[in-house]
Amino acid sequence: MKEADSTLYEDMAKNGRRNVALLTIAPTGSVSLMTQTTSGIEPVFLISYKRRRKVNPNDKNSRVDFVDEIGDSWEEYNVFHNKFLKWLKVNGYDVDKVKLMKDAELNAIIEKSPYYKATANDVDWVAKVKMQGAIQKWVDHSISVTVNIPNDVKEELVATIYKTAWECGCKGVTVYREGSRPAFLFPTRKKKTQLNSKKRLLHQDPKTGS
Repeated sequence: MKEADSTLYEDMAKNGRRNVALLTIAPTGSVSLMTQTTSGIEPVFLISYKRRRKVNPNDKNSRVDFVDEIGDSWEEYNVFHNKFLKWLKVNGYDVDKVKLMKDAELNAIIEKSPYYKATANDVDWVAKVKMQGAIQKWVDHSISVTVNIPNDVKEELVATIYKTAWECGCKGVTVYREGSRPAFLFPTRKKKTQLNSKKRLLHQDPKTGS
C-alpha cells in the first residue's frame, strides 16, 4: 500500500484507521440470481441449470422430484441466466417454449449463444484462482469465490487449486465439485435424480441401506 498509494499510507499513519477493513466482497451468488445482476468476478455459473427447494410432501399442490438420503423432499425448478433470456428474445425464440424444452433441445440452442463454453465449469480453474489472488491484494477481507469443477476431476487438480490459492495470497478459497451435495444445484445436461418412494424410505435401514 505504501508503494501503490503513498498519500493513503501517510494519512493512515497520521490518523489511524477507523475501520477494521476498508474493502470487502460479500457472498453474492444467490443474491445476484435474485436481482439478476453481476456476481462480481465470478463467471456465469451456468446458462441453464436446476435448483432444488425443500418441500413438505403433505402440503397441497406440492411436487416432489427428489428425495435425499435422509428423507427430505425437494422440488426441482429450472433457472436461466437473465442475459441468456434476453438473447433468446432478441434472436426470435419463444422463451416460454424454450423453458419447457428437454435438455437435448435446450443444449442445442445454448451452443449457439455467446455464453457457450464461457461458464464456471469451462474456464481455467487455476487461472481463476490466480485472478482472485491478484484482486485479494487490495481487499482486506477474504473474497467469497467458488471454483466450480466437474465431478470427474483428479485429486491432484484440487490440490493444485488450493496450493495456488495459498501461493497467490488468497485468504480463503472454496472448491465445489459437481454433485458432491445432493440437494444443491446442478446442470440440466445431466440428470442424477434418485427419487425414492415414501414407503421405501420408511423401511430403509440407514446403516445398511436395505
